[in-house]
Amino acid sequence: MPHKLAYQSALIVLLGVIVLFIRNPDPVLNPALFGEDGTWLIGFLTHDLQAAYFGTRLDYLTFGQSAILNAAVFLNQVFFGDSIAHLPQIMAGLSYLFWASVAATAFAGLRPWLRAEWRVAVVAIIFLMPLGVHSNEVLGRILNLGFMFFPLAVFLILLRPQVRFEGWKYFIDMLLLVCCATNPLCIALVGGHALLSAISTYRRDRSIPVRDLVVGCGIGLLCLFYLYRFGDAPKVGMEELNPSRLVEAIFARSLLYPFIFPVYQGLSDAWSLALFLALAALMGWALVRAEASGKMVGFGLATATAIVVLGTIATRYSLTAHLHGYTSTFPDRYYYAQNVMIVVCMAWAMSRTPARVSISTFLLLGVIYAGGSQHLFNFGSPDLPISEAGNLQTSAARVIEQAGDIHPAQVLAIPTYPHGWYTQAPAYVVEATATDARRAPSLEQRPGGLNFVDALAMIAPLAGLIILPLAAGLLRRPRHKNHAQLRDTNRKV
Repeated sequence: MPHKLAYQSALIVLLGVIVLFIRNPDPVLNPALFGEDGTWLIGFLTHDLQAAYFGTRLDYLTFGQSAILNAAVFLNQVFFGDSIAHLPQIMAGLSYLFWASVAATAFAGLRPWLRAEWRVAVVAIIFLMPLGVHSNEVLGRILNLGFMFFPLAVFLILLRPQVRFEGWKYFIDMLLLVCCATNPLCIALVGGHALLSAISTYRRDRSIPVRDLVVGCGIGLLCLFYLYRFGDAPKVGMEELNPSRLVEAIFARSLLYPFIFPVYQGLSDAWSLALFLALAALMGWALVRAEASGKMVGFGLATATAIVVLGTIATRYSLTAHLHGYTSTFPDRYYYAQNVMIVVCMAWAMSRTPARVSISTFLLLGVIYAGGSQHLFNFGSPDLPISEAGNLQTSAARVIEQAGDIHPAQVLAIPTYPHGWYTQAPAYVVEATATDARRAPSLEQRPGGLNFVDALAMIAPLAGLIILPLAAGLLRRPRHKNHAQLRDTNRKV
């Protein structure tokens, strides 16, 4: 990756963290745990990594989100010791960082295929993605980041051919497998890409790349694990299907929303179908106009969009029951991956239009987002307040007051949000949190306590995810600068 692009990507990440904080600072200003952010932490706080990585849900894995939580617990141990009073703030920072990193990956991966203004537009819309009244459930939280792993997988697939260093290519392949172990729809995307790549290479060179074999085997093992672990699990999100809301769910909320969100409530099924046909016509015209390599990318982006749109509806029928004739966009968290993908598709199509049309459309999109800015920012008071009854520290203090005599290793439940949810931690962690002290003041003995060495052991899998691929790339680095050229020449001969 050129140094200039690396600097640009770093700047995008920094800018993205700032913008996302401004959009929704509540997780930082009011450090409280929400939903699965609390329950998924239990495995890390009670030293049960198997539950933390493989027991978060009954229907699929959330490996990527567990890895982010793992990193948050590690950083919390380094800076705050046993107290987890500031853990929600660390989680918020990592959530902002992940979201911004996806935008930077999009900027880098789409470089050969999009004009500069449309790469900027994709990044800006990822930062400003409209999330209805539920941005406080997404931005600064970890529980709803899993949907973003699908666009991330698309951008990583586009980025990989541009990377020269073999170690980074291996790292990208491992990240793609993590995406598959986080968002099941990525299995179809990444597996399909690896299969097509293997077929294409075999037809050309009569050999199958090791990369495609490794990715294919990894996905195959993951599918076997899914059958073994979740084969008899109850289906989640398939309670009922409302056919009368399919047009709204598939076309309006999944595909049109990022372009018309300020006037969404004025739509109808007829308008949704008409606008969708206009977007489809633009995409079809761009596919006809594009060069061979660009046509392949455009078709791939359209296919990925279809996978995430139809796959989401097929696996979560109940989404159609929550929509009420363009009066509500709830639940917004289930749609933002589709919104990102349709924005990328339209950016690819607009990059093949005449320059004047492209710039004019780009400016029009800017006007739409400027006009709808009141729907994008929750800096004053969030539309969905979460920590109305106090933050994590005050909740822990109430638990300690009511606990009486406790043993340091005793596991206590700390109430979180919404009402009825909780997290669990050893008593010494709860007391340290209640007083915001690095160590529990009255519990000197900490059997099984998480010390710094334990924290390093906990972070080891994440460190290996980065170090091992890079080390493998160093071992396979060409011995001289013309090695790659000689290899290509021999292949042609």
